[in-house]
Amino acid sequence: MDLVDQKITCVDCGTEFTFTVGEQLYYIDLGLRSSPKRCQNCRAERRRKKSRGTRLTQIICALCGNVGNVTFVPDKTKPVYCEECYEEVKYTKALAHSLSLRP
Repeated sequence: MDLVDQKITCVDCGTEFTFTVGEQLYYIDLGLRSSPKRCQNCRAERRRKKSRGTRLTQIICALCGNVGNVTFVPDKTKPVYCEECYEEVKYTKALAHSLSLRP
């Protein structure tokens, strides 16, 4: 597969930008099949606009008791963890699951 830099016109601002070979390889690694439609600035602006609508809810971690923020409203039926404890719990559950699959 021979990749070459591609010139693309942004659908939002009309600016021409280069989709480099390195970026194409990165897209392939991520499993993305299509080229970007927007320049880097318009993609960043679009991400910022999307994140502005995200509301944070303050929580108290069920594991360590520290205060944290989550992007959803907890329903009080399940424990909610801070970012550090969530990663630890997720790893522990994954490890337990993989060990249970062993004969």
